[in-house]
Amino acid sequence: MFIAFGGIIAVFWAVQDVASVENASVDLTESRQHMPSAPKNDQRTRKARGPLSSEVKLVGSSTHASGAALVLQATVTSTKDVLNAKAKWILPEGVVLVSGATEVGIPSVTPGQPYQTQITVAQKNLSNQQIHFVVSGEQPGLHFSSVSQYNTKDEEFLQQQKETVIKTLNSERQDRKKAGHMFH
Repeated sequence: MFIAFGGIIAVFWAVQDVASVENASVDLTESRQHMPSAPKNDQRTRKARGPLSSEVKLVGSSTHASGAALVLQATVTSTKDVLNAKAKWILPEGVVLVSGATEVGIPSVTPGQPYQTQITVAQKNLSNQQIHFVVSGEQPGLHFSSVSQYNTKDEEFLQQQKETVIKTLNSERQDRKKAGHMFH
């Protein structure tokens, strides 16, 4: 129980650190607008993102029994037309593929037409396993990818905690904006 609670705290602080960096990026970008010496095209505070994004979810319910099958569905979306993307499921040692393909070619993804793929896996034990889904693509002069993760045992709990943390951080961000602070 103590280890699980420690894991929850670790996830909370990791999300807090990421949000802190994101907030700092926003604050620095806003403050640069008021600095005459800052170059207008200086985008060092923003993370470059490609057009692809992905999400993994459980189809049906999980029994959390050793050897029980889990059906996972990945959805790939794009903000631009992307041709010939690739997707790969990365399974840890404690998870075996029951059906589906771990690597697939995606002929095209467009903003209005997401791509979906699914696999069925089984766990060899009851510990939490992290299954990753990686989608990547290329456009002239640019290679990009997106990674999603699914936790076999803790996913529902982590999603609930993530929603709570994001709501708290957004509330704090709004409070800072109302107070007129530019720096932490």
